[in-house]
Amino acid sequence: MYLRMAKRLLLETDKRLVWKLFWNMGIKGSLSVQKFKSRMKRGEVFPPFLYISIINSCNLRCQGCWVDVSAKQQVIDIPAMDNLINEAKAMGNVFFGIVGGEPFMHPEILKIFQNHPDCYFQVFTNGHFITDDVAKELRKCGNVTPLISVEGSEIVSDERRGRKDVLSKTMQGIQN
Repeated sequence: MYLRMAKRLLLETDKRLVWKLFWNMGIKGSLSVQKFKSRMKRGEVFPPFLYISIINSCNLRCQGCWVDVSAKQQVIDIPAMDNLINEAKAMGNVFFGIVGGEPFMHPEILKIFQNHPDCYFQVFTNGHFITDDVAKELRKCGNVTPLISVEGSEIVSDERRGRKDVLSKTMQGIQN
């Protein structure tokens, strides 16, 4: 399985994207870990990677999820996000996990990736908001990997996610 995945990655993926993944996540990510270890030896505490919840809203109602569907939507604005990322970059960090709620509900999520081409972002998503246009922009950015959550069969997905047609919408996001 891993050999097939590696073969597909090397032969079927846009070479620019493979290079950006290798450089931003591989090389710069490794350097981030080394800088973290050096900081720890000096008694400085700052993580090698940051996971940032950029929105508290979601389109699904998953069992066990922390999202309060009755709460007013809150998002991190772009200046605050840029400031956070720039502070992390000053500490040697370039790897960010983006979580929510559903991160692609953030009205300016693409701007975050565009503002920081020297960073690598993994977005934890249900995939429902990855349209053709969003997928094209993600490819153009080249520094983002959506990690799309799939719960199982259609019946299981609908039940666990609290909505109908969840799996088909997720699969559509993957296809885009």
